[in-house]
Amino acid sequence: MDNDKKLELAKDAVRKKLLCVYESRGLQDSLAMSDKFLNEAAKTGKELDIQDFGKIIRGELSELYAEICLREYVNKHRNSFYVKSLCFKKSDGKDGYTELDLTLFTSSFVLVLECKSYSGEKTLTNEGCMNIKGRTSYNVFGQNRMHLSNLDPYIRNCRLKTVKDGGKPYILAMFSYSKDGIKDLRDEEWKRKFRLLTEENIAEYLENINKNDKIWDVRKLFQIVSKIQESSEENKKKHIALLKQRRGES
Repeated sequence: MDNDKKLELAKDAVRKKLLCVYESRGLQDSLAMSDKFLNEAAKTGKELDIQDFGKIIRGELSELYAEICLREYVNKHRNSFYVKSLCFKKSDGKDGYTELDLTLFTSSFVLVLECKSYSGEKTLTNEGCMNIKGRTSYNVFGQNRMHLSNLDPYIRNCRLKTVKDGGKPYILAMFSYSKDGIKDLRDEEWKRKFRLLTEENIAEYLENINKNDKIWDVRKLFQIVSKIQESSEENKKKHIALLKQRRGES
């Protein structure tokens, strides 16, 4: 069995295990198990003889941890749903596709969540640039905003209230999940505009953002997003192939 196949099987096994623990034992036990998997990722990769296991599984765990928290939110709040890895054609006039890590849809807001799992010493500066010691910087806010600008044309007709009317339809946020912490050095305005969530605050944050202001028609949102999902897997394959082509990979 080649390394890529081993990686896919391992990712599927981790996902199934954590979601099974969530359904049978609850939020805290599943999140604790995710932390254990994260801390043992490098060791497990060596034992299974899977190259890049630690790096790949950290990225998977980042999305899984956040997904379980979103699942808890949806279980507690009617008229809400979330989608993982929604991939669709860009709507900004450019060729290609865009893929959203996790998106939570409610009658009060749409939360577009960017998940990151970089190891090492990290800081968050400016509007939302992640700086990793010894490596390049990543403008996570710019990536999140680009995803939103492509999503909005698909769903804007589902709004019941405009921004002019006082509605704030979107929440942009980043989830950083790593054994190594991250320091948020931004000013307070940007901390509010682009939330930094970690394993220490994501569950509490989601618990406290339930709003009463009805901005979205959730039924229409569900219909449109479900339609997008029908081609999401195929779009993802095309998206990956296009990225490899641009990087000069076979």
